[in-house]
Amino acid sequence: MTTKFPFSWEDIHTHFPKETVANIRKNLIEEYRSGNYSDNELMERYHMSKQAFYITLERYKDAVELADFIDESKAPKNPHRTILSEHKEVVKEITKADREDMKKKQAQFEADMELSGKNLKPEKLKRLKNEMRRSLKGCRKIAYDFNKEMSMNGEEIRISKSKVNDIIREETNYQIVEVKQLSSHLYRPPKPSIAFAMDFTEKVIAGGDCAYIINILDKYNNEKFVLDTHKSQDADAVICSLEKFDKQLKHNGITITVDNGKEFKNNPVAEYCSRNNIVLKFVKPGSPWENGFVERDMRTLKEECLNLIWINDLAEIQPILDNFKQESNFRPNMTFGYMSPYEKRAEYLLEKTKSENNLLSEKVQLNVAAV
Repeated sequence: MTTKFPFSWEDIHTHFPKETVANIRKNLIEEYRSGNYSDNELMERYHMSKQAFYITLERYKDAVELADFIDESKAPKNPHRTILSEHKEVVKEITKADREDMKKKQAQFEADMELSGKNLKPEKLKRLKNEMRRSLKGCRKIAYDFNKEMSMNGEEIRISKSKVNDIIREETNYQIVEVKQLSSHLYRPPKPSIAFAMDFTEKVIAGGDCAYIINILDKYNNEKFVLDTHKSQDADAVICSLEKFDKQLKHNGITITVDNGKEFKNNPVAEYCSRNNIVLKFVKPGSPWENGFVERDMRTLKEECLNLIWINDLAEIQPILDNFKQESNFRPNMTFGYMSPYEKRAEYLLEKTKSENNLLSEKVQLNVAAV
């Protein structure tokens, strides 16, 4: 490795010509791909923060030619940003419809509660109804819905989340709270079906009974493989869900990231994993963010599903989970360019097939040439 750069990465990225920055990026990626240097060595050489380093690796992971490393133009797709009054009305209608739908869900929740005869105290009901509002669409989702509608109507106009926020702020009755995004340098595996995450969450239902829900998802694309409810949070529940998982996915060895709970850290689970070629990776004690993908997914499950429905009996939960799992695996995800988890997996498989076909074609050509 050559000497360190005399400039910080921020200065290089901000002040250098874009062609120079592209050359530096290309050198960085080539040195990383060579496997001759550790991540820390490269971060030190290029004066990069950990976050900037991993963002750069992810953004240019498929880049080959110098042109691939040049930043795309930041000029808006709609050069004049002509946001007409009718466009603002569309944004407001999307927002209004979302809030009207929330009011219906809150009313249905209260009606189901009264029908069950297990009424909550007024202050607790008010708190739960306020928590339901966390499932309202944020500026990113509203912008996505607006841009999708404009595209379907043949209009080229696009807006950002900040513009949505400006439009919504014109309506004093509306307030949007954006959910903090996951740290962008959390590790995602290079392909599906090799690294997973697993965790439990609790759901207290009417009458005080508690359901324990386990989630096993693929870190590559957040695809849920198992979303099960159990009456206890113990080794038997973990093994039961792992058996279900193994029936869905035939593998030659995988890793599953988990926390240090006793339901995961015990001999029966360790023996099952050993027999079935599963390696459990335990996060550092007190560091749940190291398993951020499944932690965030569990929060979404609660905010967008379980907290919106009055549940009388434990038997009602599994059908709800099955439906949510199906919807989630087909739902567009901003992290993957608004592809669903299934579409993200399909994209990988398609690229893999193309690559294998190209290699096969090259071998055939070489054999023909040799003859």
